[in-house]
Amino acid sequence: FEVGFLSNVISLNVDFFKENRDNILMQPQTVPAWVQVDFKDLNIGKTNNHGYEIELGFNQRSKTGLHYYIKSNFSFSENRVVYADDPESMPNYQRTEGKPIGVHNGYMLVPGFFNSVDDINNYIIPAGATNIVEGDLKYIDYNADGKIDQNDNAPIGFSTYPIYNYGATIGFDYKNISFYALFQGSKGKSSYFNRLA
Repeated sequence: FEVGFLSNVISLNVDFFKENRDNILMQPQTVPAWVQVDFKDLNIGKTNNHGYEIELGFNQRSKTGLHYYIKSNFSFSENRVVYADDPESMPNYQRTEGKPIGVHNGYMLVPGFFNSVDDINNYIIPAGATNIVEGDLKYIDYNADGKIDQNDNAPIGFSTYPIYNYGATIGFDYKNISFYALFQGSKGKSSYFNRLA
């Protein structure tokens, strides 16, 4: 809804939204290995998205002709994968279904490094790892099975899409002089890098 006060000097706009999508193109994950055929992407995915956006503004022009204004906004948006054709044998924490769109899986790190040979000998070494030395990273045994392997690949951080967005615009104009500034930010988002730049 939208409302104005004091002859629209102050304005308020609030929007709520909810969206359910289906027939999203994605690769099927439950094809048996013995089929030995790579299926093309199918329209099988389902997602939902909901949230709100609030915008508050102040807009005034003085008798001398000075026009000044400020507008701020805040939004919340949360999305989820409703269906993603995850294999039945996949652990719940590795499934795409039920998680926000854009969440990545990876291996979590223990704070600190291997500090000594004793530290290396007394900790779980990742499967296939060789030549572990002091200063190497430690990984978390996420499923607590005494091994560090592909089953410890778990969700890390937030989605690549921010949950919260906010911003503000301020400015004025007077005759041939004008000023404008924009401030914006986001929260609840993770960025992932495959390599160092």
